[in-house]
Amino acid sequence: MKKTIITILGAIIIALGGGYSALQLGGVGIGSEYSYTQLSSTNASGTVLVLGHSGNSTLGSVTITEPATAGYFNVFNATSTTHSTSTAGLVAEFDSSNDVVGTYTFDSAVTSGIFFEVSDAFNGEYTVTWR
Repeated sequence: MKKTIITILGAIIIALGGGYSALQLGGVGIGSEYSYTQLSSTNASGTVLVLGHSGNSTLGSVTITEPATAGYFNVFNATSTTHSTSTAGLVAEFDSSNDVVGTYTFDSAVTSGIFFEVSDAFNGEYTVTWR
């Protein structure tokens, strides 16, 4: 009798989720996490060129948390200032005249690297992700 009750209670516990183990349905594997950099007016004492990542990578997104009222911010598929002087490597361009708060998802492959150009008048706050 005692054995039967324990068996029934065990079955009820399993049926109600006591033996449930969560299955991960999504996410990013180790080594595929996004890196990020935050750019703001403190970066803009002069036109600043910043290498975010060198080599093959993916530009994930640009999040504008505070729109710029002056200046511009550009993202290039480049590794140096010589590459970024041409618009051929331009991946994204944000000008203060059309900045809107939000996240702009690119998920675009770049082959040279991710290079940022922040103008001296830039006064917004952006976060850029890549992997």
